[in-house]
Amino acid sequence: MLLLVAAPCERLLGSARFAAAAVSTQVLGASLAIGFTRAANAIPGDWSLALETESFVGPLALVCGVAAAASARIPTLWRRRLRLGLFTLLLLLALYGGSFHSIMLLGAAATGALAGPLLDGRRPSCRAGWSPAGAKHACWWAFS
Repeated sequence: MLLLVAAPCERLLGSARFAAAAVSTQVLGASLAIGFTRAANAIPGDWSLALETESFVGPLALVCGVAAAASARIPTLWRRRLRLGLFTLLLLLALYGGSFHSIMLLGAAATGALAGPLLDGRRPSCRAGWSPAGAKHACWWAFS
């Protein structure tokens, strides 16, 4: 995974931005996972206790975070495809498995998606007039 994903991302971002994205997504993804684990302690049951005893060391969070950050530099259609596939997979893993590893991957990818535009000197944007493709047509069909 490291060679298949990280090498093209480094070419796309450049070495300095790649290193910044790698460090920031790894650290902030771990921080988000630890914060979620602390918040989950309020939930009674064995899952929160098991989540607290787990640990994770490895480059997979770095790969997910850098891939999400690099998606800010690719064309819109491919950015949406990459993010949809990545976040669908990571949400599925987090909701189905519920392990610390899965939550950390999701946190790193979310951090990378927000950090990508910042590394380019832009701010992450949510357009006010954005609507899903076909939403106007769906409203027309519903109200005609």
